[in-house]
Amino acid sequence: MRVKAKCSKKLYQSGDFYLFGMRPIPPYSKDLKLNTYGSFTVKGELGFLTEGKDFTIEIEEIETNKYGTTYKVLACDLGEQYDLDNLTPEKSMEIMCEITTPAQAKYCLDAYEDFIKIALTDGVKGFDVKKIYNVGEYRVNAYVRELNTKFKYLDIINKLKEWEFEISEVKTLCDVYNQYGKIVNELKADPYKVLIGTLEFGFEKADKVIMKNRPDLEMSETRCAHLIASVIDKNELSGNTKVNANDLYYYVLNEYPLARKLQDLIVPVIKTNPLFHYDEEEKSVALFSTYNAEYNIAQFFYNKVVNSTKLDIDYTKYTEIKDGTLTDEQQAILKHFCEYNLTIVNAKGGTGKSASSMALIHLLEDNDMTFMTVSPTGKVAKRLRELTGRPACTIHKAVLTHAEDGIWVDCVIVEEGGMIGLDVMSMLVNSLTNPDCRIIINLDLRQIPPISCGCPLRDMIVSDIIDVNKLSHVFRYNKGGLSKMASDSHDQMYYIKDFANKDREVLGDDKDYTYLKYSGDVESTISQILSEYRKYMNPPYNAKPEDICVITPWNVQPLGAINLNNKIQEMVNPKLNKDKIVVRKIRGQEVTFKVGDIVLNTENNYNVMTLDGFNNLKKDSSLTKDDVPMGTCMNGELGKIIDISDDNIIAQFDEDVLVFDKTTQKNLMLGYSLTTYKMQGSEIPYGINLITPQFLKTLNSNIGYTGLSRGRKAMTEIIDPDTLAKIITIDGIMDRDTNMGKIFEELKQGLDN
Repeated sequence: MRVKAKCSKKLYQSGDFYLFGMRPIPPYSKDLKLNTYGSFTVKGELGFLTEGKDFTIEIEEIETNKYGTTYKVLACDLGEQYDLDNLTPEKSMEIMCEITTPAQAKYCLDAYEDFIKIALTDGVKGFDVKKIYNVGEYRVNAYVRELNTKFKYLDIINKLKEWEFEISEVKTLCDVYNQYGKIVNELKADPYKVLIGTLEFGFEKADKVIMKNRPDLEMSETRCAHLIASVIDKNELSGNTKVNANDLYYYVLNEYPLARKLQDLIVPVIKTNPLFHYDEEEKSVALFSTYNAEYNIAQFFYNKVVNSTKLDIDYTKYTEIKDGTLTDEQQAILKHFCEYNLTIVNAKGGTGKSASSMALIHLLEDNDMTFMTVSPTGKVAKRLRELTGRPACTIHKAVLTHAEDGIWVDCVIVEEGGMIGLDVMSMLVNSLTNPDCRIIINLDLRQIPPISCGCPLRDMIVSDIIDVNKLSHVFRYNKGGLSKMASDSHDQMYYIKDFANKDREVLGDDKDYTYLKYSGDVESTISQILSEYRKYMNPPYNAKPEDICVITPWNVQPLGAINLNNKIQEMVNPKLNKDKIVVRKIRGQEVTFKVGDIVLNTENNYNVMTLDGFNNLKKDSSLTKDDVPMGTCMNGELGKIIDISDDNIIAQFDEDVLVFDKTTQKNLMLGYSLTTYKMQGSEIPYGINLITPQFLKTLNSNIGYTGLSRGRKAMTEIIDPDTLAKIITIDGIMDRDTNMGKIFEELKQGLDN
C-alpha cells in the first residue's frame, strides 16, 4: 500500500540497516496496521529516510508481533522539493543539513557550491578533500555515500520497484553497469545474468523474482540454461569441473519440478548455449567460464615450458648453505630453474624444500632478479616470512595490490601449490604481465586437494608437460618418531602396524610421536583429547594454547572442531560471571567468545574494521564502515581476543588489531581445534590428530597424512586401527573430474602436428 508518513524516530541502526518508527499522515488506508502508539515500523536498508521529514512510501507487510506490524519499503517518493538539476544555495544547504551539521554543510558548500551534483556524478574522486575546511576524508566519504543513497540509488529503486532491490544491490548494479539505462538494458536482455551473475542470487531466489516480473521467460532457453548452470555450479563444490551429460539430464529432471516443463529444451541448451562447454566425445558438460579458465591456465603453463629461456647463471655457486651442502636432488631444482621458465617441486615434508627455496632466493638476489613469494593462505604467507625473512603474501593480496598494472617480476615463487584451485590459479596467471617471468611451484601432492574446484597442479604433474623435481630424502627419518610416521603415511604405508594393538606408544629419539588407540566411544575420546592437551601445557612442554591444536576432519558432530573448541575453552579459558562475551550459533551449536580466546578467521576478508576505524565510528555517529580505514584478515589466520565492546569482538592478528562486528563475526570460530582443511599449509608446535570411525565416509590417506604432518615439535594421534587400515590406500586427490588433463593432451598434439 501507499502511505504518507512522518519518519518520527530512528529505533535502531547497524551499518546500512535501519529500523524506523513512522507516524501516518491522514488520510491513509484502513488496512494499515498501527501499534498502540498510532505508529508502524519499517526496516531494511533505509538510509534515504531522515528523522523529522515527511515521506510518501510504498510498503509491504513483513511481520506482525506483540510490538506491532513491520513493513518493507518498496519505493519512496521524495517529492518535488528536490529538483537536483536546479538547486538553489538555500536548497543545497537544506539537503546537506539532513546528513550533517550546519557548520559541516557550510564548509562543503563553500568549497564546492555544486557539492551535491559532484557527489552524485563523480563520487569521492570528484573532490580534493584538502580544499574543504575542517572536513576530513572520512566525512566526505560518508556524505557522498548518503547523498547517493538518498537520491541516485533511491531513484533507481523507485524506477525498478517491481524488482524489490535493496540499496546495497543497487549500489552493486551501479558499480558494474555505471548508469540506470545500462541496468535496464541488462535486465531486459537477461535478468538471470544480472540477478545470479552480478548480484549473486541463488537460482531459486532469482527465478522467483524473474517469474513475477518476466513471465514471458517461463518456457525460455534462458531460464533452462541458468537452471542447468546452477546445478553444474553445485557440482563444482565437490571439486569437479565437468559432469556427465546423461547424469546431469536426469538429475535436473528428478530434482527440479519446473524442469519437466523445460524437458524438451534441456539437451539442445546443453549442447548449444554459450553458458556451457559440451564435449561430444566424452558426453560431458562444463560451465564455459570454468572450461575457459582451465584452458587459459593450461595454455599459460604449456607456453612457459615450450618457450623456456636459459639463464646464464652458475647455479653451483649456491649449493652451499648454512647447514651444509644441498643434496643432488636439491641442486637439480636450481639447475632446472635456470633452464626452464616453469619449475615444479613435488616433495613431502622434511625433505628440504625450505633449504632449496632459500638457495634459490640467494641466487635471485645475487643476480638482481626481482621476485615475489606468494601462497594461497595467510597462515602459509606468515610462515614463509618467518622462514625466509623476506616479504610474502597471499595470492589474493598480491593480485589486488597490483590490480592496476599487473605483477611484473622476474620470478614468482608459489608455496603450497597443491592447495590452489582453479579460481585462485586463474587469478594469478591473469595478473602476471612479464612474459618472461619464471615460476617455481612447491607442493606436496599427497596433501588434501584444493577447497575450490579443479586441481591444476595435479593435472600438470599427471600430464607430463615438464619433468617434476622430487625430494626423496627425509632428513629426520632415522630418528624414528614424528618424521618417520609422517613419511610412511605420505607413502600410504600402514605406519602403526608394529603397535596397533597397544593402548599407547611413544616413539622417536625426541619422543615426538605418541600413538593412542581409539577408546571406542566419543566421551572417552574427548577425555583422551583433553588429557593430551593438558600434557602439552605442562612440563616439559609448557606450551601455550596458541601453540597447540586439535586437528579433526569435520566441524560438526561431537568430535568436530566446534564441540571440541567448546570443551577445550572450558578447560583453558573458562567463562566467569563478570566476563564480557559474545554468543553465536555456529552450525546449530552455541559458541561463546570471550577475552583471551584464540579465534580463527575462516574467509578472506579485505574489509575488516581496524581499531582506529572503530574508534572513529564511536566518535562520529554519521560515519559507517564504508567511511573509515579497513584492514585485511585472511582465511586461516589465528588471532586472540583482547577486548569486547558493544558486542564487537576486538582481536589481535599479528601486528594488526581488528574489530569484528556482527557481519564479520560470522567468519570467526574458536581456534583451539581446527579442521584438517584449515590446517593445511601451516604448522603447529604441538598437534593432536584424529583418525576415528565417525569420519570414515570422508576420510582418505590425504586427510590423514595432512593432519599428521602439521606437527612441528610433537604430535599425538588418536587412531582407530581398523579405520586407518581402510583409508590409508585411498587417494582423494585423484578423484576429481576435470578437463585440464585433456586440454594439455590437445596442446601437445597440436604442437606435434
